[in-house]
Amino acid sequence: MNQKINTFLIFTLAMGTAALAAFPAYAGGMPVAIGDECLPDTLGGMICNMINSTTGVAGLISGLAYVTGLIWGVVGIAKLRDHVESPGHHKLSDAIKRFAAAGAFFCLPYIADVVTTTIDGGGMFYTAGTGFAGKSSGIGLDSMIVKLVSNVMEPIVWGVGWVSWLFGLAFVFIGISRIIQTEQQGPKGPTGIGTITTFLIAGALFSLNSIITFINSSMFDYPVFRTKGILQYTAGMSSAAVDHSHAVISAIIGFAVILGWISVARGLFIVRDVSEGQSKASMMAAISHLIGGVLAINLGGVISAFQATVGITAPSIKF
Repeated sequence: MNQKINTFLIFTLAMGTAALAAFPAYAGGMPVAIGDECLPDTLGGMICNMINSTTGVAGLISGLAYVTGLIWGVVGIAKLRDHVESPGHHKLSDAIKRFAAAGAFFCLPYIADVVTTTIDGGGMFYTAGTGFAGKSSGIGLDSMIVKLVSNVMEPIVWGVGWVSWLFGLAFVFIGISRIIQTEQQGPKGPTGIGTITTFLIAGALFSLNSIITFINSSMFDYPVFRTKGILQYTAGMSSAAVDHSHAVISAIIGFAVILGWISVARGLFIVRDVSEGQSKASMMAAISHLIGGVLAINLGGVISAFQATVGITAPSIKF
């Protein structure tokens, strides 16, 4: 009998997941990367294609949550029957936990909305950059770097945001699954700090734009990321050389932006690792990744602040 039940549950899980994946219940967290940066037959285009081809993963996770909720509901009914038949050997809390987990899995999209609103207040905050300056010329290594960064910067940022969003949805799934755990699990128990932080980090990953904007606003008093660098001293340089220099400066800033987004996302993962009690993770490393990542994203602002501090004016770079 047990073997037949297991076979039925596995079959239901497989078929239900496949069916529900075709109708994503909550796949609107990150827009699909499209635009001029997604040029065909380029690295940027490849990244955009990978993002576009994985949008169904959100529906797959949602479908898996629905089917898991159905399974836990059935198991909860069985646990409730066991309690009625033998109260001394089966706790009522075992059935209640599984009913609660089943309901939470059915409401996975709503819970994802709740944890997101907890972090960003219900509105996605995004601080735009000031764009690139200049135009590269020639076929040298510097020109290649300019073309590479201008092609892949936005798709990579899209990719980091999309992967973070998917991990956020997975963290909500993990957090709900811990409802049926016992307090002996410590940080990974139903009310443990690891479980609570898992939900909060899920909301932060859903709102990665907002997290970056909040940290930036805590350090700088202007609402944009300065990415357009203009040389203030160009005596003896041709207009083509000036444009080329500006493009190289923008490429360097753009590369820093890529590293910064990856660093901030990594910092959020480290925060969760610390709450889970992993010995190799430290809060100092998490803070360094978060603050350092935003400083890299707004490297132009850091350079401007340094120039103003030491009094550099004539040969400066204006952002």
